[in-house]
Amino acid sequence: PSKALGLQGCVNDAFLLADLLKDHYNFEPHNVKVLHDMYIWSKKSDRVAEEDNSTRYNIQKGMEWLIADAKPGDVLFFSFSGYGIQVDEHPHGFA
Repeated sequence: PSKALGLQGCVNDAFLLADLLKDHYNFEPHNVKVLHDMYIWSKKSDRVAEEDNSTRYNIQKGMEWLIADAKPGDVLFFSFSGYGIQVDEHPHGFA
């Protein structure tokens, strides 16, 4: 990917997927959460609200939110858009 664009395509994909869930699969907007660290096509200085930022803490909280009220028959959906690397397991269970 271009360094000039960074991961804007991944952020765009995440928002497009959220729209697909809401518009075509009838997910209620309050049941769809997108964590991201930038706004599409904006300046790097434009800050994402802390609660929407894709920090480790927010990702963990988001996973807890996702399963908190889950019942048999519910549909849960998780997706990741971005770069990833494999890290050897940390002795305490986290990297």
